[in-house]
Amino acid sequence: MSSSLLDEYHTLNTIIEQDKRVSSFKYALLRAAIEICQQYDHLEEQKGDRVWYPIGLLIERWIFYYFPIFASDVFIPQLNGEKDLDYEKKHISFRSPLSDIIKNYSRQGGGITEFYADYRKGTIPDDLQETMRDLIRKMRKAIIEGPFEHLGQSQSGTKDAKFLVFDWDHERFRLPISPVNPEYLILHCGTFSFSKNLADLFKYFGSFILGEGSILNKWAQFTTQIGKAQGLSISREQMLQVLSSSPNTERQVHLATQFYRDLLNRTGEVCCVWSGYPIRSDSDLHIDHPASLFTLEKQRSLESHACTG
Repeated sequence: MSSSLLDEYHTLNTIIEQDKRVSSFKYALLRAAIEICQQYDHLEEQKGDRVWYPIGLLIERWIFYYFPIFASDVFIPQLNGEKDLDYEKKHISFRSPLSDIIKNYSRQGGGITEFYADYRKGTIPDDLQETMRDLIRKMRKAIIEGPFEHLGQSQSGTKDAKFLVFDWDHERFRLPISPVNPEYLILHCGTFSFSKNLADLFKYFGSFILGEGSILNKWAQFTTQIGKAQGLSISREQMLQVLSSSPNTERQVHLATQFYRDLLNRTGEVCCVWSGYPIRSDSDLHIDHPASLFTLEKQRSLESHACTG
């Protein structure tokens, strides 16, 4: 590890250990940032010594981090002093809209996997679209006014310092009335940035940072501590199992990969949904990246229109 990355690692480790712990948000942000650096380098934009990514990628990950936590049969607090939804004055701002979505998909029996499939295809039911937009607004605000603004204050020596590690574009934010899908989040939620050194650390050593004794373990430990204060029996092992929950996407990725390989063989070229650049080789297909999956509408259009360029 180079000296600059080593310094970055020491700083990050100190922040994880010493920054004030009010909620699980800093763990969720760092986990998401690591995964984004490792999986979405095709969406990275470098400006000077900082890299920029869509905030929507963070929101997407937070939705699927907190879905199994909020769906648990046992109430799992994620904020100091947070109690069940009956105590509305003390709970995470986005717990209510996400819980409404969870209840809807629980009634249907598909849970997180069915929700993920609808989200990928842009087919979330119409009566849940406004709930989704409410969730996105509240989750984005929680990210910006929480860990974006406060992460790293333990190293600054002052509580007035803001956006020391992560920053954002500070642009006006408004969500259009249209179906929510991955492209929607990427295009309409703004961008965030952090140092290139930190991005390199996440890319090359992120898996180690997320491992035992680090972010996921600290998140689980934090949850068991605040749960214990409320008389809730939530073990570290139970919380780690919840944090490792994810929708079943392996079959979807396989089907999407086969579709684009067949299309590529027939047309000789397909078009990247994000960059617009032509793809002429299997090696350039990144179907394993969730943001690279096209909607069904775009799949159908590609059947008759090859990319030009």
